[in-house]
Amino acid sequence: MKHQASTAIAVFHEDIRPTLSARQQFVMSELVAFISLRRHSPTSSELLKFVTDWKLGRFDVNSIRPRLTELEALGLVRHGVQRACGVTGKTCMTWEPATPERPAQQTLELR
Repeated sequence: MKHQASTAIAVFHEDIRPTLSARQQFVMSELVAFISLRRHSPTSSELLKFVTDWKLGRFDVNSIRPRLTELEALGLVRHGVQRACGVTGKTCMTWEPATPERPAQQTLELR
């Protein structure tokens, strides 16, 4: 996963980050920071707790979960393993960066 995560991060910064909303960028950056620090993929509740533990501002579950779903639809994150959440104690899916497909280069035919 380490190589795949680093590839996903490189593609994110190079090609995709400029097209994301500020909140999507924030959630993606925090997901990467969580994994780098804790060495495992978080549940959405764990990611929310991670953000609220050290960031000032208003964050609630609707600050994180919808952005993860949007990022999943864009192919930037995916579900990881199911496990007990460290915050809620419920069995939940974890989130991890995905390696997105680079946009296909279109070749122009000159006639």
